[in-house]
Amino acid sequence: MFQSVYQHTPAPSTGAALNTCVYFANGGSAKSISYSGIPKGDKGEFYKSGGQTDKCKGSPAVVTGSGSGCATAPAGFNLESFKYVKA
Repeated sequence: MFQSVYQHTPAPSTGAALNTCVYFANGGSAKSISYSGIPKGDKGEFYKSGGQTDKCKGSPAVVTGSGSGCATAPAGFNLESFKYVKA
């Protein structure tokens, strides 16, 4: 289980199981989301807000490696959901 994901305003979300989608409730989204503790050999997948990519559907907008960092949505979009998967 990875340690944490934070949107850059309001509240943190801590912990998620492998292949479990974590998403912001009530239509929430963020331009950037920081993460920490993704296990070595795994990766993070971040999905754009809106339509076909809500709640980890379709292709991720940002894919990260293990460890810690910050995922920033492509220009003109926000991120709405995240999951970590085996690389």
